[in-house]
Amino acid sequence: MVTPLQIERDVFDPVAARISQPADSLHEIRKVKGGGIEGWLKVEAVAALGPKIKKVQNSGPDLILTDDNQIELKAGCGLDVAYIRKGMNKYRMPCIFLGYGNPALLETEEIEQVKSHTFSADVDNWVVGLIHMKNTDRSGEQTARAHALPRAALL
Repeated sequence: MVTPLQIERDVFDPVAARISQPADSLHEIRKVKGGGIEGWLKVEAVAALGPKIKKVQNSGPDLILTDDNQIELKAGCGLDVAYIRKGMNKYRMPCIFLGYGNPALLETEEIEQVKSHTFSADVDNWVVGLIHMKNTDRSGEQTARAHALPRAALL
């Protein structure tokens, strides 16, 4: 039996710790136009999570964990709120994001910021954070909405 992972503790914290360490590569990739920073985040997330990763994908959610939870990764030089929200709305699962800017702008009626960490890489102040849909618990499992209509009402 696979032990369920707690997304905040078992996934976000190790990723945030790894990418918050001084990283010359983060500074260098920032200089490249269209630099592939999301790919950089994916590589670092896999390195941080190791045996907790079941599968890495290039389409669909980026990471499938050993407990079958799925994580979306979003990153950019800057904090492109629309881009990150689009990923959240498309897959409706926890998302680890990386950029620089104000992460509070990501929150909406549907999206909640669970945790974030700000760190410096050379002259830039970066933020790595975890957001999820407000109707999703922190393990990544979907929870029922209290105001959901009964199936008969939808027919």
